[in-house]
Amino acid sequence: MRSYPTEFRGKQWLREFPVAEGFGIFIGVVAWELLVEGRIDFAKGLTIAIPITLASFAFRCWRARRREQAKR
Repeated sequence: MRSYPTEFRGKQWLREFPVAEGFGIFIGVVAWELLVEGRIDFAKGLTIAIPITLASFAFRCWRARRREQAKR
């Protein structure tokens, strides 16, 4: 079992998940497609927004774990 920082244990991590950032990236990509190509491409927006959101969350977990280890 992995040891996550205390702030990400249980359902606490749901409060830290970057939902707003992911939604903003999705809206930005979809809006850009609408302006440039004149059509809405939801699949492209999801294809870009989901990995970036997950990478952002992974970075936050890594940074929190590193801070917790530095306190020891």
